[in-house]
Amino acid sequence: MSLAFFLFHRFNEKKYQMTKLEKSKSDTRNKVYLRFILKEVYMDFAVELKNHLIEEEKVLDSIIASQKQVRFFVTKRDWMSLENEMKLLQDKANIFMTLEDERNQLIEKTSLEIGEEKVKQICKSENLLKEVKRKLVFSKIENDSLNTYIEITKNFLQGIFETVVPTRRNTLYSRTGNIVRPVPESLLVNTLG
Repeated sequence: MSLAFFLFHRFNEKKYQMTKLEKSKSDTRNKVYLRFILKEVYMDFAVELKNHLIEEEKVLDSIIASQKQVRFFVTKRDWMSLENEMKLLQDKANIFMTLEDERNQLIEKTSLEIGEEKVKQICKSENLLKEVKRKLVFSKIENDSLNTYIEITKNFLQGIFETVVPTRRNTLYSRTGNIVRPVPESLLVNTLG
C-alpha cells in the first residue's frame, strides 16, 4: 500500500469523524473530541512530513555523491563508467521527484484538513526542510560547475579544430539551386614525431 493511498484514507476517515462531530456542536464532549482529532491529524502530518523529508534527504545525498562521480568520470574521460553513472543518476532523480510529488500532495490534503496556516507553521518548524533546500542548492551548484567545465572544453576543442581545419561559413548553391554541403577536408596527423 503506497503512502499516498494510506494518507488519503487516513485523512478521509478523520474528515468523516470531524464532520460527524461538527453536526452536534452543542455537546461539549464532542468539542473536546474534535480538538483531539485535529491535534491527532496535526501530529500525524508532522510525523509524515518528517519521514518524507528524511527520505528526500537520503536520496539527495545519493544524488550529490553520483554528481561527484560523474565529474570524476568526465575529467578522467572514462566514458563507459560515465554512462552507467548517468543512468543511476537519472533513476535517483526520478525517485526524488516522486517523493517530492507525494510530499506536495500530503501538504495539500492536510491544508484542507487543518488549514494552511497550521501547515505553514509545521513546515517552518521543520529543520529538515531547510536541510533539503540546502542540499538542492548544493546539487545545483555541482551541476553548474560540471556544465561550465564541459562548455569550456567544448569551446577549446572547437577552436582548435577551426584553426586546424577551417570550414567555409558561406552557403554554396549548385546550378539547380540546391544547397551544396562542403566536403570535409582531409587532415593528416604525424604521430611518429
